[in-house]
Amino acid sequence: MRVTALLTTLLILAGPGIAAEQQAEKANANTGFSEQSWTWIVDNRDYWGQVIHDTAMRLDNFFADDDAISRTNNSFLRIRLKGYQSVDNFTLIPDAKFRIDLPTLKERVNLVFENETEEDESLTEQTLSSLEATDRATDTAVGAIKIKGATHRNWDTSTSAGVRLKLPADAFWRGKFNYKLPFSNYWQFYNKESIYYFHQSGWGVSSELNIERAGEVYLLRQSSKARYVYDDRTLEFSHVYSVARKIGAVRALKHEIGLIGKNQPDTRITNYFVRSTYRKRLYSDWLFYELSPELRFPREEEYELTPYFAATIEVIFSTKGP
Repeated sequence: MRVTALLTTLLILAGPGIAAEQQAEKANANTGFSEQSWTWIVDNRDYWGQVIHDTAMRLDNFFADDDAISRTNNSFLRIRLKGYQSVDNFTLIPDAKFRIDLPTLKERVNLVFENETEEDESLTEQTLSSLEATDRATDTAVGAIKIKGATHRNWDTSTSAGVRLKLPADAFWRGKFNYKLPFSNYWQFYNKESIYYFHQSGWGVSSELNIERAGEVYLLRQSSKARYVYDDRTLEFSHVYSVARKIGAVRALKHEIGLIGKNQPDTRITNYFVRSTYRKRLYSDWLFYELSPELRFPREEEYELTPYFAATIEVIFSTKGP
């Protein structure tokens, strides 16, 4: 099977060990060990803390999903040409997403314009490679005033209100709460909560809990998400384990295994999946290509194996956030 062969090839590509420059970094971190001093302890704590932070940020930014882009950039334009291959069909879909973030008052009040929001997609579309998500009409834009709330070392809040620019206009309000807690030199926990109201679709809430461990060249993450739409009484949930690893300076590989479920018409698992994503930076930090074989076991197919494959060319234009 072509998907199996490609997956095997990607696993072989992940084989190279840590580069000599990374070994040198470890050696430098241990040079003060013989002193047995408090300074050595503090220095090593700071070093490993920075390793964890840098690893998580580098890998998140490298894979450049919507959440990573939004956290590290105020404004961006992302253009994709994505090809999907299923068992009996191939589809090529262009996709563009933009966000314009304009600070207006001491960087705590922003005017934000974007062509789609996370509330536009179901949890299934956010988790799986989805033609429905990519091919959704994006002929409307969203304008909002965003107010940044209290910010602390481990948490921050924000609220925004605006309108979806279509006929009839769809006014909305959204509140967000993010909390991050490191609880060792390697592990950290973070939580994202959101509540929103759209005039046409009503109230909704979403929750995300993550536990991750960062090494020098890899990031291990356990992620649980839930999304509830009040008017439909619909609850979606997912649980995903992933490990991302950098391979040299321009390549990275991510493996994921997970499940997705919902409560309508009864509580059930709707899909199990296994996915590998190989991503290579072609030029600077804005031109990438990506190969992603995916094996699904959907309930609608009585959990029989269904292979998918996606190939993507991606261009990202952005301004770095503070």
